[in-house]
Amino acid sequence: MIHHLDQFADATGKRIAVVGAGAVGLDVIEYFSARGASAVLIEMQDAPGRDLDIITKNAMLTMLDEHHVEQHMRTQLVAVTPTHFTVKNTDGAFDIPFDYGFVCLGMRANTAGLNEIEQWARANNVKIMNIGDSLMARRIIDGVREGRNVLDTLEDMGALGNRESTKIPFLTY
Repeated sequence: MIHHLDQFADATGKRIAVVGAGAVGLDVIEYFSARGASAVLIEMQDAPGRDLDIITKNAMLTMLDEHHVEQHMRTQLVAVTPTHFTVKNTDGAFDIPFDYGFVCLGMRANTAGLNEIEQWARANNVKIMNIGDSLMARRIIDGVREGRNVLDTLEDMGALGNRESTKIPFLTY
C-alpha cells in the first residue's frame, strides 16, 4: 500500500480498522483520519502506544481524541475477512466492519536483505554487526536506544571522524 498512497489522498466517508496500537498502527490512523476517514483501533494491551516515548505517545493520544477514534483495548483479533475483523474481549466476540483494514502487529524480526548484506560483507572483508529489528523484534524505544549506543561507541572509538565528511556504509545518520 505504501507505494499507492496517492490513491488514498481523500478517505472521506471511509471506515478504517487497525489492529495494533504501536507506532505503525497509530501512524496509519493518523494518516487516514487526517484525510477524512473514521477509524477504529483494536489493541490487546490496556492502552495505545505503550512502547512509544512520552512525547510521541502524548501526541498520538491527542490525535486519537481529536479524530474521535473508536478504541477497543484488551481486545484480540480472532479472524480477518475482506470486509471485517472478528475480535473478542471480555464481552465476547464481535465484528468490526471496514473499508480498509490494517494488521500492524510487528511480531517477527525483519530480515529481508540480510543474507545479501552478509554475503557482500564476507566477500569484501567487511565486519558487520546485526542489530535492530533484523536481530529480533522489540519495542521501538529499545531500537532507538540501541542505535544511539552504537553511534556513541563508534564516536568513542574515533571511527566516525568528522561526521560531516565521513560516512559509513549501512549507518544512517
